[in-house]
Amino acid sequence: QVDSEGFVEPVSFLSGTHDMMMPSVSPDGSSVVYVSNQNGPLNIYKREFKTNKMISLTDEPTDNTRPVWSPDAKWIAWVSQKNHVKGDIWFMRGNGKDKTKVTHSDAMISSPAWDIDSQHIFYTKTSNHDSNIFYIDTNHGSESILIKNGWDPVVSSRGKFVFFVRKNEQN
Repeated sequence: QVDSEGFVEPVSFLSGTHDMMMPSVSPDGSSVVYVSNQNGPLNIYKREFKTNKMISLTDEPTDNTRPVWSPDAKWIAWVSQKNHVKGDIWFMRGNGKDKTKVTHSDAMISSPAWDIDSQHIFYTKTSNHDSNIFYIDTNHGSESILIKNGWDPVVSSRGKFVFFVRKNEQN
């Protein structure tokens, strides 16, 4: 809600006795996905704003983190340690169905971010202390490097830019 001075009023939508973190609000504003350790390892949950109904989307004995909605609100990408501790990018429908592993890497995978077309996922791949940004076509599984020596990609709201972090080695 916006107050009389034009500021957005903060609203708490998650609270409890367990850790809850990494929220991602659906593009249509109807729900939020987040990570919680309420049943042990970190898993992904979805809460509907209208009904306050909570749904478990993952239930693994290993951590599932960094959920992020696709711009078309049909998919959620996340990092799962299901197959190995360094993680892989997976995606699933907003209801938790059709879970699909999209990366197959021995490197550490992090920071998924959807392209505006909801067909590509950008992410960071770190190996031997080198971090690079890759993207993968979710329909064909083809992976390509986008940026060397960069990490934590964020796609602009219109999809024109991919912002990222890079360490400058100079003073």
